[in-house]
Amino acid sequence: MGVILTSCGVTHEGRAWHVLGKVGMAQRILVVEDEPAIADTITYALRTEGFEVAWCSTAEEATRVLHENDISLIVLDVGLPDQNGFDLCKEIRKTSAVPIIFLTARTDEIDRVVGLEIGGDDYVPKPFSPRELAARVKAVLRRFPTVPASTARPAWSACVRSPGVVSSLGALGVWGKAKDERGGMKDEEGRVARWP
Repeated sequence: MGVILTSCGVTHEGRAWHVLGKVGMAQRILVVEDEPAIADTITYALRTEGFEVAWCSTAEEATRVLHENDISLIVLDVGLPDQNGFDLCKEIRKTSAVPIIFLTARTDEIDRVVGLEIGGDDYVPKPFSPRELAARVKAVLRRFPTVPASTARPAWSACVRSPGVVSSLGALGVWGKAKDERGGMKDEEGRVARWP
């Protein structure tokens, strides 16, 4: 099965970030699902909410689309024909902080915990409500100012905790070279994550 990608007039100049709800700026969601009927349902629900949707049925196609396009969020099935969705998530997290929502028939607690611990931002078990999935997509995008996946920095494994908030520094931090007054967390290249 090939890649089905809608046309999108959104451009990202420099490091411009796009935020849900901005007039004229549709966010692009990558759906990685090997069952066409489920993918059609997800695509319809997301397009109804104003999102652009790219659909891939394999991890290989998804990797190519992710590197060639500005993707705001990924809806990822765990049981793909060519690679486990958990392994694909780990690969994506090496180079990108794009939000990932797992959508899978695996409903055991251990699968949900593993999915969230390896970098998933939400976990939706099948069967699912398309309206609820669309609402979860919007909720995740509200929490993460999205950067095009092709230019996003790797996610941090550490989190900043303040009363009522747990946020990934990789998704919300700002890259700088000076030492951070909040602890100086650095990545492999010596960059420091700081709050804006």
